[in-house]
Amino acid sequence: MSEDNAVESLEIEVLKLTGDKVFEGSVLASSTVGELLSQMSLDQTAVKYHLLHTESGILKESEALGDHVQPPGAALTLVARPFFKVEAKDIAGAHTNNPAYFARENAGTEEEYLRLVTVCWFSVGGTFPDVPPNDYRIIVEAKSHGRLNLKGNSFDVSANKGQVASWDAAAVLGDEFREFEVGRFTQVEAGPASVKLDMRCGNWVSGFCWKSIYLK
Repeated sequence: MSEDNAVESLEIEVLKLTGDKVFEGSVLASSTVGELLSQMSLDQTAVKYHLLHTESGILKESEALGDHVQPPGAALTLVARPFFKVEAKDIAGAHTNNPAYFARENAGTEEEYLRLVTVCWFSVGGTFPDVPPNDYRIIVEAKSHGRLNLKGNSFDVSANKGQVASWDAAAVLGDEFREFEVGRFTQVEAGPASVKLDMRCGNWVSGFCWKSIYLK
């Protein structure tokens, strides 16, 4: 987007597929898609919302509106998609099949989770089979078991084999399952997306419980 466009305003209208209007107003051309979505009252507990442009298709949250919308403005379509989820039964990695290192609690139920007994090399994650191009937040549903002992180490968070963040789980985990954002990444092309947590500190760690992974 040019510097001239960066200060321009656009008249934006956002409609649901039903035709109901959810937003109408002026926004800066430099505003991102994510910033526009944040101005709407949307229930995002079960779905992720996207904006669809007639010519450009699904817009990424990090993209500036002015990169796709020409003055004076445009009508965009609000599209809802279910979250992408990997359940505990599909979370796997190094040594997860060895009961000396990991245990699958409540196996075969909706409450199943993977519990770390003890390892000195943690490399575990899951793969989402079909993810469209977009910007995603990586969410893990996790808790501690007994005394969480990570020896002061953080998890390296990777997406599609590239590290995107570090997560200090010990600073936030409690004895109840909660969802935590641990990183963000951009899915460039449609296809599988893999997420992994790594901790290769050489120390024996224990007490981490992992129930699911989401892309939101």
